[in-house]
Amino acid sequence: MMSTIHNEKQSKISLLTFSKAYSYGANMQCYALSKVLKDRGCMVELVNLELPNPKSSLKEKIVSRIFNKIFNKFRRKYFPVYSKKYTSLQELKANPPIADLYIVGSDQVWNLDITVGLGIGLFFFEYLPKRARRISYAGSFGKSTWEYSNHTANIKQLLSKFESVSVRENEAVNICKDVFNIETTHVLDPTLLIDDYSEFLDPKEKQTNDLFYFSLFNKADNNAYILEYARRNNLNPITLSIKPIKGFKVLRFMSIIKWIRTIHNSKFIITDSFHGLIFSVIFKKQFIIIPGVDNRHSRILDLLNDFKLSHRFCKDTSDILIKNIYSEIIDYTNTDEYLVNKRVKSYEFIDNIINKL
Repeated sequence: MMSTIHNEKQSKISLLTFSKAYSYGANMQCYALSKVLKDRGCMVELVNLELPNPKSSLKEKIVSRIFNKIFNKFRRKYFPVYSKKYTSLQELKANPPIADLYIVGSDQVWNLDITVGLGIGLFFFEYLPKRARRISYAGSFGKSTWEYSNHTANIKQLLSKFESVSVRENEAVNICKDVFNIETTHVLDPTLLIDDYSEFLDPKEKQTNDLFYFSLFNKADNNAYILEYARRNNLNPITLSIKPIKGFKVLRFMSIIKWIRTIHNSKFIITDSFHGLIFSVIFKKQFIIIPGVDNRHSRILDLLNDFKLSHRFCKDTSDILIKNIYSEIIDYTNTDEYLVNKRVKSYEFIDNIINKL
């Protein structure tokens, strides 16, 4: 169970993260960190900032509107309040949110491939006044190495203003130390701070015989292997997609709660998603991890290694037919021990900050 403390004066925290992304994991990490902070008596306000929308077709715009409606339903019920709307770094500099503490994280807030359209320094709090108290919680660069040497000096200067820096991956610890000369604390992704997600589950629903294939990248070449794996092990293949996929039962426009329940209720999970892995572990599911984009699965390997579950990663999709993974039932003893110890340290990081407010 997570610890709780109470912030007597109810300090205000401004949280900068991907709170409006069309991503199940991004929304759940925002929910989880907000909940942890609110349980400690803090008032949390999300920075109302949207990532720039790429050029898209009419069909893509329609899909985006549908997901926006679905995700907003969850946000209205489970997220804290939003600040005024900001559309640029310049607007934030001119009139930043007022708070006792500013937190950036979690998720890939320091992956410049994602955030470059908003300004290099935005997610390093370039917009804050000099004396503003700022920390990161479980920040991630999304990659194993730093690839933006032309921005190193600027970001090093911005990070030097942070009161404390915590990161999500071991590789991020190394980047901060080797590139920016910053000492960091390695903490859990916010979703792993919570050990009970029963509020999102329906006790009347039973475990299915489904194999849930949850992919962020939807590589068509994977489908045949996954369907054959399901056939060999008498599982019903299901997946999330907006278009039909031969052989799969397709779930379209899934809500965040339905996504959580589908992982919880399925018998087996195959995914290339970081948070797909996390919720598979939270619910103690049998799972396989397959590669997504080559330069972005290092964070998954890092987490699997922490969990002592590296053998659940298939370097190639065809490996799922070669390895006899289905019959190797996961023993979660080591993983549970790691999470108990790491939760204590992660809460200590948060509580030490809040106790100073």
